Amino acid sequence: GAITAPTLSPVGATPVGAAPVGGSLSPITLMPITMMPTTMMPITSSPSLSQLHQSILSIAGDTIFDEGSPQQSAFHFMTQLDNQTTGNVPQRFSMVTAYFALTDTTSSTGGSLPSYLKESECNWPMVSCTNNLVTQLSMPRQQLNGTIPPEIANLKELQQLDLAGNNMAGPFPPHLYELTNIKTLSLENNQLTGTLTDGVGNWTTLEFLALGNNAIGGNIPSALVESDVSALRFLSLTRNQIDGQIPSTITLPNLYYLDLSFNQLTGPAPSNLTQSLLHLYLDHNNLEGVIPSWTVPSLESLFINNNNFSGGLPASFHLLYPQLINLYIQHNDGLTVTLNSSICDMDIFFAGNLVHLGADCTICTCVYLCGRCYNTTA
Repeated sequence: GAITAPTLSPVGATPVGAAPVGGSLSPITLMPITMMPTTMMPITSSPSLSQLHQSILSIAGDTIFDEGSPQQSAFHFMTQLDNQTTGNVPQRFSMVTAYFALTDTTSSTGGSLPSYLKESECNWPMVSCTNNLVTQLSMPRQQLNGTIPPEIANLKELQQLDLAGNNMAGPFPPHLYELTNIKTLSLENNQLTGTLTDGVGNWTTLEFLALGNNAIGGNIPSALVESDVSALRFLSLTRNQIDGQIPSTITLPNLYYLDLSFNQLTGPAPSNLTQSLLHLYLDHNNLEGVIPSWTVPSLESLFINNNNFSGGLPASFHLLYPQLINLYIQHNDGLTVTLNSSICDMDIFFAGNLVHLGADCTICTCVYLCGRCYNTTA
């Protein structure tokens, strides 16, 4: 079936335009996901205990001997408590390991484990499979306080991973770059740290990436805004600790939503933007220089407020963005010139589309759109 975009949790005052909105999910008993590596053959007949031991050892290595590790807990569960003695052992081990890792559970015995763990992983809540291979794992807002284990990379057919709104900490997991069939990756509203690398270029099928409201730092990898991830339509890195300059050219042909707001970005705004863009949020950074004359005729939302831009808006601004609905440029101390009067003609009252204009009162001249302007730099 079609892969649906996960629910986006509010992350603050930055308007989100036409961001995808999904239905809310009631809390359920936690579960995880996994899948067999393409180089491993599943055991399809009832294996002996020694065969099971050997199969798991070939997947996890010595981690099953690490006291209290998720891998050891999964090993104990599968060899002592599990009802599933046939099927895809690599996938099942990865699933069970993910359960113990994500829930930060160390005990594999006792009566507190959910009963579904003994069922086929494709019957677990919040898991979807195609041809008995896991393709979706959706666990948003489940109070997960563990980590994403390396075994998640065994899910070579995984298309949707939604772990948003939990308490997961630690560096951004590099093994996620091995999910080469991923279409939706939603990890926003957690406590992830570390940096993103050019490994993102492996996500050639990725359409939706939401990493907002974490503590991810470092620069924006150039591979994230180049043709390697050409399927990408939605990209949100808002409210992190990302610094450095934005890559000068953003060429993703299908990108319609880009949110880099509330970071520590410096330097100029990108000089070239993809023409598919509808919503652009660069506000609350340390960007400087003049505002470029982007050729993005379909742009509906432009937020560049709370930066250090200078000069004025392009003279042909009203012609460049005829579809603009939301424009916020306030709190840029270098913008000292009066707004071009043609911008006022973009007002919806004058056959334009502009509904919201945020600007400093000293430069705002539009009668209707400047009814609420900004007097301070707060």
